[in-house]
Amino acid sequence: SYPNSQQTEAPTHRVENDLNYIRRTGNRTLTVTSNLLWLTQPQQLDVVREGSAQRQRLDADLLRMNHNVAWGLGAGRRWSFQFKGGIAALYRRFDSALSGLGVETSAPLAADTRFGYGSLYLRPTATWRTQRLRLMLALPVDWRYYRYTGGDSSPLLWSANLSARWTPSACWTLSASGAAGEQGADDSSIYPVALL
Repeated sequence: SYPNSQQTEAPTHRVENDLNYIRRTGNRTLTVTSNLLWLTQPQQLDVVREGSAQRQRLDADLLRMNHNVAWGLGAGRRWSFQFKGGIAALYRRFDSALSGLGVETSAPLAADTRFGYGSLYLRPTATWRTQRLRLMLALPVDWRYYRYTGGDSSPLLWSANLSARWTPSACWTLSASGAAGEQGADDSSIYPVALL
């Protein structure tokens, strides 16, 4: 048993903006969307024992934004088309520091990890529908510039997505979809960390 006293601070600061503007005129639709999220979580843990004290400090920041414009057009009773283009960005930072250890350790006592990307994208979509059947084809293209601790890259991402939904009755709906292409990294899986 190690008698000690602990004190922790773990505030969260968040700024968020969601803007959606939709304008319809006849068979045309214009949609403007703007999303912004800034999140910071500075944390600190102090442990005091007889004759020693340790401190762990963590700083986790996230900035995510996505701004786009979409133009939709209905062509007759069966066809509709949408052309969406925009910019997106993500920035993540994780800093940590540990002090007050009296023993040698091979693990680093401080870390500074950063990851981010900027993106330009275009997402054309075509939809064909009847009363019971709906087919949709999307062909998104996304150019990203990744920057991270230790390097950078700029891949061109693309995919072809086809989906079908059939509603034979009010109680039944069958759907199927498939996709092929090159996808980017999953933002939520980039250096997940256990915070205090």
